[in-house]
This record gives sequence, structure tokens and C-alpha cells, in this order.
Amino acid sequence: MKCEDFSNYNIGLGITGSFCTFAKTRKEIQRLCDMGANVVPVFSFNAQTCDTRFGSAKDYVDGICEITGNEGIRTICAAEPIGPNNFLDIMVIAPCTGNTAAKLCNGITDTPGDGDQSAYAQRGCDCHLDERCARRQL
Repeated sequence: MKCEDFSNYNIGLGITGSFCTFAKTRKEIQRLCDMGANVVPVFSFNAQTCDTRFGSAKDYVDGICEITGNEGIRTICAAEPIGPNNFLDIMVIAPCTGNTAAKLCNGITDTPGDGDQSAYAQRGCDCHLDERCARRQL
């Protein structure tokens, strides 16, 4: 597989509460950083506070921040400038739970993980969800 150079890209990564996919998400974040991307994590409230059988929220958040070198965005107020200030090249939400997908479809912004994508939509940017998301095959 050919490795792309992402050194000129600022990628926002909205991390929601699909805890069982956190290990896979972490690997993909590491991969993006290894390709040179500047990854800015945006943590939903549940992703940053819920300890589960898959691990501690603090350990996961701290680990992602260490990988990316960014402290991450953790509040709706901190996420709000993402869209208007246009400082990201792309916004990815991974994992994207059914709950988050439904919020996006209905314009609901009640956590940093979906608020940033709403700001992108207000600028006329598209939101693309992989169909595998709904079938939990990612």
C-alpha cells in the first residue's frame, strides 16, 4: 500500500463514544500522524469522561493527545470556531455512532464531537459517512 504525504493537512478528528472501536480508531490516528498529518482530536463528552470495560477515558484521551501532539478540543465553545475560522482541511468523525449520525442529519449540536461537523456544514462543506458505519463493519 502506498503511503501518502499528509504533511500539509490539518485533520480534525471527532471522537465519539463508540468505546469498542477506540483501539481501531487509535491505530488510524497513529497512521495519519505517521503520514505527517496534523491531527486535532475533538472529544465528545462521553469519550472524555466514560470509563468502560474497554479502558479508562483519561488514559484514552491522554494517549490520543500524546500521539497527535495536540491537547484536543473538549468543549462546544472550543469547537465552535472550527468552521468559521477554516483552520482544518477535513473533519473526520470516527467512530461515528448511529447516535452521532442521527444528530448530524438533524442538525443537533450537543457535544464537541458533532458541533465541529455542524460548523463545517454551515460553511457548505459536505459530510460523508461510510455506509459500513451503520453496519458496524469499520
